[in-house]
Amino acid sequence: MSDEDLYLNVTDEVTNGKIDPALWAKAIAKALGDEDKGKYEYINLRVAQLKEAKNQADSRMKSSVQPVELENSLQQPASAVESPNVNFGHKTESKDESTPSKTHKTSSNESVAENYDRFGGWLVLVGFGLIVSPIRLIWSLFPMYFEIFTNGSWEVLTTPGSDAYSPLWAPVLLAEIVLNCGLIISWLYAIYLFFQKKKAFPTVYITIAACSLVFIILDALAIAAVLPDEPIFDTDTSKELLRGFISAAIWIPYMRISKRVKATFTKI
Repeated sequence: MSDEDLYLNVTDEVTNGKIDPALWAKAIAKALGDEDKGKYEYINLRVAQLKEAKNQADSRMKSSVQPVELENSLQQPASAVESPNVNFGHKTESKDESTPSKTHKTSSNESVAENYDRFGGWLVLVGFGLIVSPIRLIWSLFPMYFEIFTNGSWEVLTTPGSDAYSPLWAPVLLAEIVLNCGLIISWLYAIYLFFQKKKAFPTVYITIAACSLVFIILDALAIAAVLPDEPIFDTDTSKELLRGFISAAIWIPYMRISKRVKATFTKI
C-alpha cells in the first residue's frame, strides 16, 4: 500500500470518527493544544504507526516462510530435481496458477479507480475549507467596513485637513473592498465547481489560493505606504500570511498530483 493510500485511509478514519484516543492526545500535545494542527499531527502519527505495523508483519512473514521453503526443498524427491520433464511441467503449472492472481490484481486496481471518483479522503477537508472560506471573510470583514462607513472613520481618513488624512486611504480602502468581494465571489464559484465535479475546479482552486497569498502581501505593503511608521507585517497580518502560505503549500501540490482529484473532477 502506497503512502497516498495510507493517508487516504487515515483521513477516512478521522472523517468517520475512528480515532485512537491515546494517539490523538499525543498529536494535540505536539500541536500545543491547537486542534487544527493536531489533526494533521494525528494523521502523520497514524500513518507512521500503520507503516511500522506493516513492516513488522512483513518481517514476521519472511521469517516464517523461509524455514518452510528450506524444509520443502530438502524433502523434494531426487527424481523431481533431476528430471527435466518434471521440472518443465511444474513450471507450466505455476504459470497457469499465476493467471487468476493477475486477474484479481486488475480487478482490485479497477475497484480502487472507481472509488477515486467519489468525494473522500483529503477532498473532504478541501470541501470543508471551501465552505468556511467565504463565511470567514464575510464574518470578519463586513463588520469592520460597516463600522468605517457608519462611525465617521471614512470622513476622518479621507477629508483633507483632518489629523488622520492621507490621500492613499480612499483608494486603499476601496481596493480592499473590491478585491475582498471578488475573493468571496471566487470562493462561491469554486464551491459550485467542486460539488458539480467540474474539470476546471483544480485550476480555479490553485488560482484562488495563490491570489489570496499575493493579496495579503500587497495589502500589507499598501497599508505600510499609508502608515510608514507602523511595521509592514503586524501580528494579525503575519498569522494570516502564514496560514495562507501553509494552505497553498499543502493544497496546490495536492491538486496537481492527486489521483483522486484527477478521477473526481472530469465534467466539462
